[in-house]
Amino acid sequence: MKNLAFLSSPDMSKAEVVTNHVVIAEYSGLNKISVRRLINNHKNDFENFGRLRFEITTLPDSRGQKVKIYQLNRNQAMLMITYLDNTEVVRNFKIALVKRFDEMEKELYARKIARAVEKQKGVTLHQSISEWVHYPRHGNTWHTIIRSLLATTVTGLTKKQIQARDTDWRKEKTLLDLLNSEEMERYKMLESIAIAMIEAGSDYEPIKTAIKSTITTKKGPRRQMEVLMEQVKTINHLGQVVYQESVEFYKEKLSVESKDFLQNSLIPQLYEWSNAYKAAVELTK
Repeated sequence: MKNLAFLSSPDMSKAEVVTNHVVIAEYSGLNKISVRRLINNHKNDFENFGRLRFEITTLPDSRGQKVKIYQLNRNQAMLMITYLDNTEVVRNFKIALVKRFDEMEKELYARKIARAVEKQKGVTLHQSISEWVHYPRHGNTWHTIIRSLLATTVTGLTKKQIQARDTDWRKEKTLLDLLNSEEMERYKMLESIAIAMIEAGSDYEPIKTAIKSTITTKKGPRRQMEVLMEQVKTINHLGQVVYQESVEFYKEKLSVESKDFLQNSLIPQLYEWSNAYKAAVELTK
């Protein structure tokens, strides 16, 4: 009975766990008009536990006509079920409703915690982007580009599809407010990858490739992040500090190749290139 209670909005800044009188009527075996009338008759009682909210919309059996649907928070819903008879169907419904409220309130709490943690980390991402060597190319637009990349990757949706989760979408709200707790966890992992690559001076396309590859990588986003975070700092021939991929990174990439290819083709080629590198350095001194 996952639809017994639900979030009033996918926007975590204004969401609360609610049910409505149509759900109560359906699962308690009552007429929804009778349940709505019961709420009307005891409106003052319900408003002791918060504003009595409602929406005007159509229902499958309303023949296109819009009807008023009352939304009830936990306390209002608990008050509502005290007015119902204790038939076996109603008793089972009451138990299921309380359990569902508990589940959804835990989910809401988890989402808000994840969002709060991300906001703190978001400053780091914001600073990383602002200080990025490629920042001047698009300026502040990079913030939207990077965050949209992360959000669309963890959801598998387009930006517009994420926004469509909230019918009351407001432009000042970010996509992150519309992610659930599991998506926020994945977002935080991918954010760490983006920060590491930005600070290493990577351009956008390699970052995009790395982020998108977490969708199909067999080792999952966490391992992908660990591999990317293993970049090592070194000094190049010009005395500049640069970052290059670690031995573990290349072992990961080369593990799909045959031993014969590595021994007889790649290793000789790399050795040849190492000599060419040394020669080029000598010639440019």
